Amino acid sequence: MGIGVGRNPQTAPPFIKGAAEAGKVRSQRILGLMLSDGKNAPESAKHAVMWLEKTAKQGDPVAMGVKYLLGEGVSQDVNKGLSWLWLSVNRQNSDSQFVMGEALFSGDFGPFQKLQGFMWLKIAERNQYDNAQEILIKCKDKLSREEHLIADLMADDCLVDKKCGSLPWDRKREEKEPRR
Repeated sequence: MGIGVGRNPQTAPPFIKGAAEAGKVRSQRILGLMLSDGKNAPESAKHAVMWLEKTAKQGDPVAMGVKYLLGEGVSQDVNKGLSWLWLSVNRQNSDSQFVMGEALFSGDFGPFQKLQGFMWLKIAERNQYDNAQEILIKCKDKLSREEHLIADLMADDCLVDKKCGSLPWDRKREEKEPRR
């Protein structure tokens, strides 16, 4: 990363791996993401999942959730991906809140729940996630004024009272809500 030394991606992997093996969560995530493309070695995707699972178990489930949502290095499983994200959205992890918000608002991964998605995007913004405000501006015309107010109230309930709703993909719907 070039902190205290010159930045050199070719010599960095052994140092990242050493830090990962020493238990540094950030290094484990970086190593997992580096290995996830499968270019380094045939078994690298399998090792990527191993490292990302370690980070998830230590409170960094965002990377693992994204892997399952996208099917990178693992079989795509939206429920597992959202479950990994759910582990950290309530811990005020703005990365996972943003990813959860986008996934639910877009409906690209199954459940289309614009209000709950917008709520998580608002919470990510309140927790200083860099891109949240930009996405909220793009999405604002897709909600009515009343829906904006409801999403704000939901965000307040989640942040203040820790009432963030149930797992969004557990709810079964008879028909999918139409996109606007």
